[in-house]
Amino acid sequence: MKLLSVLTSLLVGVLLSGCGAPSVQHQARYPAEISGIGDSPNYPLHVAGFERGKVFTYAPGMKEISTAYNLVSPDLQIASTIYLLPLEKAASPLTAQLAREKGAIEQYHPGAELLKEEELTLVKNGAVYKVLKAAYSFEGEFMRQRQRLYSEVLLWSHKDRYIKFRSTAPVSQREAVITKNVELINALNWAF
Repeated sequence: MKLLSVLTSLLVGVLLSGCGAPSVQHQARYPAEISGIGDSPNYPLHVAGFERGKVFTYAPGMKEISTAYNLVSPDLQIASTIYLLPLEKAASPLTAQLAREKGAIEQYHPGAELLKEEELTLVKNGAVYKVLKAAYSFEGEFMRQRQRLYSEVLLWSHKDRYIKFRSTAPVSQREAVITKNVELINALNWAF
């Protein structure tokens, strides 16, 4: 009986050792926050009165990233994010991409009012860029308050990148927000 027990244990051991354990694959999940980025020319901690928030990557190789910049003062509160995406993600012209961005805003914020759509010019390091902009007003939660908001989305391309800048603030701060957004875009090193 003892021999049978030992043989059974041995057989079970041999059979189990031949079966591999389920493989555990560690796949990165996206979006993934990128931490540990110190102050740098491309991602400064403080720029144009804004403080850098979280940085995310949306695909391997950090080819699709976003960086949040927030300005919070007694007079002005702005939440902004700049997205750098590979051009293949935006194979269509900027006008088609702007239509998609507007559709996303209108879907996420039912009743959003399109205030303005325009083409702007941006100059960076001597190069001139065509920028498409759409500005909206809608009700939403901001700074822990339900309120009327002003939101902009700006799109342009540089080299092999498509750049999206999105900003939201209380609608009462609209004029100051427009000015501060331009300051932030000009101060950031998105043209690297």
